[in-house]
Amino acid sequence: MAVCEDCGDEFTRIRQHWAMSGCGPENPSKSELICQHCGGEFTEWTYRVEKGDGKYCSPECRDEGLRTGETVECSYCGGEVYKPNCHLTQMGDYGIEHHFCDKECEQEWKRENWVRENHPNWEGGSGGINAVRHAFAQNSWNDTARNYRQRHEGGCEICGGSADHRKLDIHHIIPLSVGGTNDDWNLMAVCHSCHRRAESFIREHTTPHIYRIAEKA
Repeated sequence: MAVCEDCGDEFTRIRQHWAMSGCGPENPSKSELICQHCGGEFTEWTYRVEKGDGKYCSPECRDEGLRTGETVECSYCGGEVYKPNCHLTQMGDYGIEHHFCDKECEQEWKRENWVRENHPNWEGGSGGINAVRHAFAQNSWNDTARNYRQRHEGGCEICGGSADHRKLDIHHIIPLSVGGTNDDWNLMAVCHSCHRRAESFIREHTTPHIYRIAEKA
């Protein structure tokens, strides 16, 4: 604590004490100012003005006055939304063509517009595995799997268990992506549990080696 030389009161912050008591320099404790945003008159503590404050009459005017962006139209609902300059045309490495009020508008717009070839990740249609299936089979995979399932008698070809009234999965022994086919010799009817285990084993132990052999060929 310190003691004011003018009034003798104790204080912890001299400028705050001057502002509250009128002690200190001859400047009045408050200054009459003009808001730089709305142009209205207001008063501010002199010590704050000396520190560089006192440009705006309220937090709302301060927020509006510090804005350097633009108000743009939401690409989905047409409402107005403010965007800072850094979000108008570029954000990091990504260009910005559309603006949205909130996440809901953004998701609805993408649901309607990011379809097939209009999606930024579109690569010509089916995923890789479906493209390989169509390349190696005369019929669609659904027809091939259904026909094999109809010809198969019994339960899972790995564990022997039944499908519990659920149709069996049709598994490729050699993955299509490395040269397998949809012929019967490369297919197995398996239950869901065995199918998951087989796919996991192939991904972990077999696929890397098969891919290396295929690349050399």
